[in-house]
Amino acid sequence: MYQHMATSGPQSVRRILDIFRALATRDRGMTLASIAQELGAPKTSLVGLLNGLTDGGYLVREDGAYHIGQEMFVLATQILANMHLPELVAPSLRRLMEASGETALAGQLAHDDQTLLYFAKEESTHPVRYTAPVGKRDELYSTAMGKLLLAYMDPAKQKRYLKDRALQGYTSRTILDKAELLRQLQAIRETGISQSVDERVVGSSAIAAAVTGKDGTLLFGLGLAGPTERMVAASAAHIDVLKQEAATMKGLAGSLPSNILGSIL
Repeated sequence: MYQHMATSGPQSVRRILDIFRALATRDRGMTLASIAQELGAPKTSLVGLLNGLTDGGYLVREDGAYHIGQEMFVLATQILANMHLPELVAPSLRRLMEASGETALAGQLAHDDQTLLYFAKEESTHPVRYTAPVGKRDELYSTAMGKLLLAYMDPAKQKRYLKDRALQGYTSRTILDKAELLRQLQAIRETGISQSVDERVVGSSAIAAAVTGKDGTLLFGLGLAGPTERMVAASAAHIDVLKQEAATMKGLAGSLPSNILGSIL
């Protein structure tokens, strides 16, 4: 049965929101009977709501099934277009930090195609923690977030980067072999997960996950960073929560046209 969020609002308001939540995950729509079953509500209590939403263009009814209507798509796009990407990703970063205890970060490729840019963060409350200011730029080849962005880079740009970029050894774990780096990038592209252990700074490690659009292109990355001992010990759990949040953000940000997404950072 569909579970709506607890609220003190009128029951009809809750049911309208629950109708949209249920339909948002159904490509083929839902009948009155299936909506009633999903929400655990009598069909008679839903008919008036569905008719009103359909009359307003927020739902459409085709072959007995209800679907999200054009007016709802327009409204959703307007809401998201008026949000900055850091605001959009903030709740996800907060959940990541609370679930892991480590600093959560969001990053995109900088305009120079040579570095990454952290555009949002939720810092850990641990006394010993990873910290990076919003707006900080960092290397692509020696960080988890950077390797993620590099793995999803346009092939021609990636080839040019690997040809022209001199790889500096920040630590003994920094990858200096471009063939090995390329193998890692291919694996990251296959899994959507990137990891670095002491590659940029000794004692600091990170994991990053890809948030992709419907066409598979990278929108941005979500990451967790912290002391190596803690990060390695909990890496499996960190990967799980990152995958979960990346899927959530894909559903939210992935519905935006790429030109809108790029303009709200």
